[in-house]
Amino acid sequence: MASFVGRAGHGFVIDRKWVGRQTMFTISFGVTGVLSFMNPPMDTFRLLCAYSVLFGFNHGIANSLMFAMMKLQVSNNEAAAALSFGTLVFYVANTIGGVSAGVLFDATGGYDIPFNFAGAAILSGTLILSVVFTINHWRKDRLYVQTRRRSLFLRSRLFAQ
Repeated sequence: MASFVGRAGHGFVIDRKWVGRQTMFTISFGVTGVLSFMNPPMDTFRLLCAYSVLFGFNHGIANSLMFAMMKLQVSNNEAAAALSFGTLVFYVANTIGGVSAGVLFDATGGYDIPFNFAGAAILSGTLILSVVFTINHWRKDRLYVQTRRRSLFLRSRLFAQ
């Protein structure tokens, strides 16, 4: 239920420009990583319910924005390849992650290490995405400034004649 609310509700916040899509995606993705680290010591029903609601809500936001974020990072010519590659990576990682968590549980007899590995993977992914988003933002700003300068230069040359 919380995942459904996250998937449906984040658009309200983004449409009103309270938070940008990339910021919302990065924060919700990072929160799921932090929550994965926090899961092992939770030992009461209430804590696990709170964890489930928060994790589901943020996971719903991150999943629904994932492909939109991929599309923003590439040109229209590269979009199909990026979305196909992203889908492949997403499902391969989910398959390997589930099996790896089971192997780690069998080897250690507890859920601490699998949840910590999941949290580390999600947080490292958040860090990588933050760097990629920042570089692409700087690149787009720089391209805008260069295009604007060229336009002003051409306009000044045109009116100077």
